[in-house]
Parts: sequence; C-alpha cells; structure tokens
Amino acid sequence: MADAVPDLKAAILQRIDARAPKAVWTPADFLDLGSRDAVDKTLQRLTKTDALRRIDRGLY
Repeated sequence: MADAVPDLKAAILQRIDARAPKAVWTPADFLDLGSRDAVDKTLQRLTKTDALRRIDRGLY
C-alpha cells in the first residue's frame, strides 16, 4: 500500500501540469485518483514540500 502515495502524488502533479498550473484546485478535482483521505494527505504533503501552494482551506 505504500506505493499508492507516490503514484497519487505523481498523478496529481501531472494533472496540474497538464491542465492549468496557475489554476485553483480543490481536493474534489482529484477524487477519481484516490480516496478523499489519500488526496487530502497528498495535497498536504505537497504543500509542505512547496510543490503546491495552499491558498485557503481546500483551495490549492
């Protein structure tokens, strides 16, 4: 199960890069990639590494 997180991270970053890197994203935009908990945790980790910026609660 540990492999799911890097795959989810890569999938989220790929989607952001492919569509609109400067757009505002919500966790709901990534729910087809994983569970809500997994998406939330991955977004949180991406913000801690400065790969993604959190604008407000639920907005990235």
